[in-house]
Amino acid sequence: MEINDIKKAIEEVKARGPKRNFNQSIDLVINLRNMDIKKTPISAYHPLKHNFKKIKICCFSDESLRAKIEKIFDRVISKSQLSLMGDKKEIKKLAKEYDYFVAQADLMPLIASKLGRFLGSRGKMPNPAAGCIFLPNADLEALKNKLQFLKKIQTKSESAIRVCVGKEDMKDENLIENVKEIYDYVLSLLPEGKNNIRSVLLKLTMGPVYKIGSGFKIIEKKPLLEKPKEKKPKAEVKNG
Repeated sequence: MEINDIKKAIEEVKARGPKRNFNQSIDLVINLRNMDIKKTPISAYHPLKHNFKKIKICCFSDESLRAKIEKIFDRVISKSQLSLMGDKKEIKKLAKEYDYFVAQADLMPLIASKLGRFLGSRGKMPNPAAGCIFLPNADLEALKNKLQFLKKIQTKSESAIRVCVGKEDMKDENLIENVKEIYDYVLSLLPEGKNNIRSVLLKLTMGPVYKIGSGFKIIEKKPLLEKPKEKKPKAEVKNG
């Protein structure tokens, strides 16, 4: 994908998007083809070059580390507090409130039993691939800084990857670098590279879809995803 194509897409999306009373997100959607995502789903993490929001992080740790960790993360839940957790409404609220959950390694079995089904369904269980499971001597300040830029790259139920790459008030050059960074990384994950990409879309939260390389396109049912065209079954020929 050429830089000039990304630049034009960002300029057009900003210009054509309806004005709202909030700072809209800009989403990048990469539609895939010739891949069975049920057999080979994509799930990885990659940092953006330019951060655009403060990430909220909740940490599970032993009481002995609490004083140190409270200065770093937004919330700390100790082992004793975790043991007492059981209110479903409170747990659901917790899962929704924080972007990342990090945990001391030896607490993972307890976290899985107490919170697994609530955090797991949202893709928020402390993940070693993101560095979210740590030992007591870990550099947690560095972990916090890393997570501020980290983005999850994944397929869900559709053959597509959707990533929020910025906000509409960001400088165009920063948005361009974020889009290119994510696109190039996704390309490296695909077994056939560009041959596995059907299309690349860009849009504001409330704006029309821009298909990079083709311009604006209205996709009625699911504005962020393009489904491959289905072949019509051949008509049956009746004998006699």
